[in-house]
Amino acid sequence: MPPTSVGWADSRAAVASLARRISNLIRSVDDVDVPALGVWTAGQLAAHLTHVFEIELDLINETASPLADLADLAELTQVRVRDEAVRDPQALARRVEDAAAAFLAVARELDGSEPREWLGQVKATASVLACHIVSESMIHGLDLARAIGRRWPVERGHAMLAFEGFICPMYQALGRPGYAVDQVRAAGVTACYDIRIRGGGRVFFAFAEGGLSIEPPSDRRVDCHLWVDPRALMLLAWHRTDLARPVLTGQVLPWGRRPWLSFRLPGLIKTP
Repeated sequence: MPPTSVGWADSRAAVASLARRISNLIRSVDDVDVPALGVWTAGQLAAHLTHVFEIELDLINETASPLADLADLAELTQVRVRDEAVRDPQALARRVEDAAAAFLAVARELDGSEPREWLGQVKATASVLACHIVSESMIHGLDLARAIGRRWPVERGHAMLAFEGFICPMYQALGRPGYAVDQVRAAGVTACYDIRIRGGGRVFFAFAEGGLSIEPPSDRRVDCHLWVDPRALMLLAWHRTDLARPVLTGQVLPWGRRPWLSFRLPGLIKTP
């Protein structure tokens, strides 16, 4: 199965499931001022999650992207959170539910392949928009849950959708090899990683000259093979864990000509 083949029904079901979980999690926030993620409090992180659902609703309805260049994504995110007037968890949770319901109502009339413009005018599809909701909800739900002392199990199917349905097609459509690469740590690195997803597809991560290309498997020389659980892969990609724990627990298995390169991979990736 190629890494961008995801089920549209599965994507919509994941959006519905995560909308319920996110809204319930936001409602459980007792102290909106508790530190949560970077400079954000729990209330601000809840606001960001609300914005994710609302922005994707606009995009699936073909409203113009609020961002002209993806390089400005971090700034846009910070400004929207800073300017958000609502901090009441109950109100934010209702907004998540309303936006998710409206998104899914539109999605039911589509087959997932319809072209849509993502942030920064990146060419995407309706399916990519849904899987972006899955990715953001899964990771930031974990951040918020950790901040307020709640459990947040990461589901394997959701992690698969986030990687195969959002990260791979988005990065390929972006056409900017250096966008998600740490230029300092990647300096001088030329390496090909064969990423094999447990229960999913297979893809090559090829690093060269400060850039990353995500490619279908080929006969090119591979430096490091990685069999990886999709949950561990997403947590590694978003720097929510280091590699030691998933290796020791059997969620990641490296092998090949240069298996030690597996420990360099998380540091080569830069998140927005």
